[in-house]
Amino acid sequence: MDNLIQLFYKGGILMWPILFLGILSLSIFIERYIFLLYTSISKKRLWEYLNHLSSSPQKNLEELIKYFKNKVYKNEILILLKLYYENPDYRRELLIKREGEYLIKNLSKRISILSLNAQIAPLIGLLGTVLGMIEAFQNISEQTNQIAPSIIAGGIWVAMLTTAFGLIIAIPSYIFYSIIEAKINHRIDNLNYILSYIKEKEEQEKNDPI
Repeated sequence: MDNLIQLFYKGGILMWPILFLGILSLSIFIERYIFLLYTSISKKRLWEYLNHLSSSPQKNLEELIKYFKNKVYKNEILILLKLYYENPDYRRELLIKREGEYLIKNLSKRISILSLNAQIAPLIGLLGTVLGMIEAFQNISEQTNQIAPSIIAGGIWVAMLTTAFGLIIAIPSYIFYSIIEAKINHRIDNLNYILSYIKEKEEQEKNDPI
């Protein structure tokens, strides 16, 4: 750890924005992961509810609140199901579309920063390396005596520290982004499937002979 800190300080001023990007990526990942975990619902519990659907929207709404209690106001599937049962047929599609767009945006909030950090961090690192190389070769050009190879190598490896640290931040940032994006896409797929399932079940009940 001490060696890592020493290398950080040797890398120069551009190490600080790289560090900031790393802290930002980690903070967003933790916040989004906890949010997705906290607002998730059990598939088993959801299917238990769906298997007991009746032809009465009011009864289905009461069962929804009974089954999931406070989760009804936190999970996007439950929010849209509640909206579905609270409104008449002619209003459902528009309301669900509007609310669905908002809920999907809420799920995806801030994750684009993870992708952006994964691209910016190595670029800042590369900039630091280029500036370091310029400084190193400038110092070499000003020397009148013979330059030892170790001095040249020393200047080059110090200059390359920012690129290394930029990649150290960029790789986890992209991994964080991929993990959160996969979880969000899975939830959106579940949302679309559940709404289709409810709609098909209602149409089937309407078409069934009395």
